[in-house]
Amino acid sequence: VSRYSDPKYNWEQMREIRSGLEHGVDISKYADPNYNDRQMWQIKLGLKLGLDVSKYADPKYNWKQMHEIRTGLLHCVDVNQFADPKLSWKQMEKTRIDLEKRSEERFRKKIRRIYTSWTKLKNKKGMDF
Repeated sequence: VSRYSDPKYNWEQMREIRSGLEHGVDISKYADPNYNDRQMWQIKLGLKLGLDVSKYADPKYNWKQMHEIRTGLLHCVDVNQFADPKLSWKQMEKTRIDLEKRSEERFRKKIRRIYTSWTKLKNKKGMDF
């Protein structure tokens, strides 16, 4: 901690650095005075979840934008479609939700096709499950 105990960090940033150290997180990904404590928290949470934080660990993103990108990564959507610091977090949220809906629809169609194929096979072979 002492190497990060520097006046360039405020107490809130130091809290996030300390918390990361206590949880075994690689704090080098966010121990940067260019991040505020909320940005640090978003990066720390992504690291704890095993996400690729390089997609949003950039001071150009505010913490709400980071939240949207992190949530997109967690929900397995293509965050490259909205990870742009020029977009507001609300625009990112809308795009993320639209991508999630499309992904869910594709998944449901795939499950229906599998079920239909399985049912046909079962009926054709006279299988009783």
